[in-house]
Amino acid sequence: MRNTPRWHGLDLLRAVAMLLGLVIHACLPFTNPGVNDWVPAPPYDVPEAHWIIWLTTMWIHVWRMPVFMLLGGFFTELVLQKRGPGAFLRDRLLRVLSGMALFSMFFSLVMKLDWGVLDYLWFLWILFLFSLMAAVAHWLRLTGIFHCFRWFSAHPARLIWLVLPITLANYVGRSEGLISIIPYRVWDEPFTALATYVVFFWLGQCLFHHQGLLSRFKDRNLWIPLLITGLVLLGCASAIWVARPLGPDGTKLAMSFLTACLSLSWSFCAIGFALYALTVRSAFVDWMVLLSYPVYVLHFYPIVILTGLLVSLGASQGLAILGGIVLCFALCAAIYLLFLRWTPVDWVLSGYSKSRFTTAMRSVLAKLRSGRADAGGTPSKPAPR
Repeated sequence: MRNTPRWHGLDLLRAVAMLLGLVIHACLPFTNPGVNDWVPAPPYDVPEAHWIIWLTTMWIHVWRMPVFMLLGGFFTELVLQKRGPGAFLRDRLLRVLSGMALFSMFFSLVMKLDWGVLDYLWFLWILFLFSLMAAVAHWLRLTGIFHCFRWFSAHPARLIWLVLPITLANYVGRSEGLISIIPYRVWDEPFTALATYVVFFWLGQCLFHHQGLLSRFKDRNLWIPLLITGLVLLGCASAIWVARPLGPDGTKLAMSFLTACLSLSWSFCAIGFALYALTVRSAFVDWMVLLSYPVYVLHFYPIVILTGLLVSLGASQGLAILGGIVLCFALCAAIYLLFLRWTPVDWVLSGYSKSRFTTAMRSVLAKLRSGRADAGGTPSKPAPR
């Protein structure tokens, strides 16, 4: 087993990428008005989404899931190297697959949905399949594929060639080159989504084995130009998306290419900034990492309902979205900290060894064993004659 540093900036970035889902889903009452049917309020008028909402949604879409899958590949290799494929796969079965099944069934009952609907949990299914393939590859010792990344690792500029396979994947796996085509139910074919994100997951695995390249992105002379490039490309993509000057096929190809460039530039900009800004452990990072997964798996339907209720009360678009995010985060964090953290559900949310329920059980068992030892080991006084 090799010793590896703790990448605190990447821990925080993974949590932020997950929590940005709250922003996208708080916008749904405006970008997808059909979800307002879930809101328990008299009929109300929903204004057309402001262009800033559309731009924000596009910006998050093009890099959030790519960077999440990249970090998924990185931490997959970290755990595989540290604990081995058996322990890794047991952890992913518990936290990823069981989490998907548990909360999918719960919300199917509460929201009266069809069984097997993944909705916002689709990425857990894709992440588990990637994790399964990675574990099998390590069992079979098929890790030579990471050595072919050595050419890319020589200089960050060489990563630009990854735009080509990502563009092809976007053309196949993204609607109009922008919105990912995802499995709606667990038994729907997952191969389109797998093809869309396989380059990023593989890239994360390779970066674990070439950490010198990853460290170079925290240089401001690299991530600041990436930030500027990302802003320029975002403007170009927005203009093409709105004007559509190239016809349907041309627009799809152009958006597939621009989405590939945006995914890489924003992902590495975010990674570089995270590594630059955070080099030591902090309580803030610990809390963000602790709360990000529980809040995400609980948030989807509550945030749509809360945002819709604020709209029905006459709140502006910005206030409704911001209020929905704050209220939903507070609600989901409270539910987790006050109730779920002390139950076996936390095995799914925090992992078996880190769960407070596991800690409490071990403490109780230790006290019971200590009491039995004292009872059995203390000689009784002889009865008086």
